[in-house]
Amino acid sequence: MYEQEPDCKDKKIVVLVNEKTASAAEIMTAALMQSGMVKTVGTNTFGKGIFQETVELSNGAKLRYTLGTYTVGDWECYQDVGIAPDVEVPMDSELIGTDEDIQLKKALELLD
Repeated sequence: MYEQEPDCKDKKIVVLVNEKTASAAEIMTAALMQSGMVKTVGTNTFGKGIFQETVELSNGAKLRYTLGTYTVGDWECYQDVGIAPDVEVPMDSELIGTDEDIQLKKALELLD
């Protein structure tokens, strides 16, 4: 526990997103974006805005069906659409974490 609460009100936060950002990561991204507390950099997220359930039938077969959709705040469901970043920076995912990671460079630039 902190002896004194950290003062984070004036801190900048940048979240990197791409087509592999899905499910819970998309929900968190949407919530953070709606709060106005973060900027996002990268490319559109995956677009998984549904949740499913699987039930076993009496004959042993399994049935998977869509149970519902995710919405965050007042945004529409982003299923098959994804969430667009604040700053779009297309990049080959092979470059993540390398000296050629232009998304990370852009994020660091926004933090200055």
